[in-house]
Amino acid sequence: MTHKSKMFHKILLISFLIINACFSTYAQNTYVLTGIVLDAETNSPIPFVTVQIENSELYSIGDGSGFFKFKKFPLKETTLKATSLGYITKEITISKEKHSKVVVIKMQ
Repeated sequence: MTHKSKMFHKILLISFLIINACFSTYAQNTYVLTGIVLDAETNSPIPFVTVQIENSELYSIGDGSGFFKFKKFPLKETTLKATSLGYITKEITISKEKHSKVVVIKMQ
């Protein structure tokens, strides 16, 4: 191998390691959060509820069975706001110490 070829391989390896470290660090700051939104009185699922991470543009819309999912939920204290026509907006805070992977939101 020539000197230029060796230098190119070193630069390529270092670039790969830096990019990999960036993605690994980002991945450790988020996790998958799933949940369901229920009627507080009947415990029936509420379909198509909008669940938003407060003070952000990130949101999830529940399916027909009330289930929602965030693929990259922040690993810090975070407030979720659930809204649906005919229900009072519900806010819940998920603490950074007790970050759950499954959340139940009950709306009235």
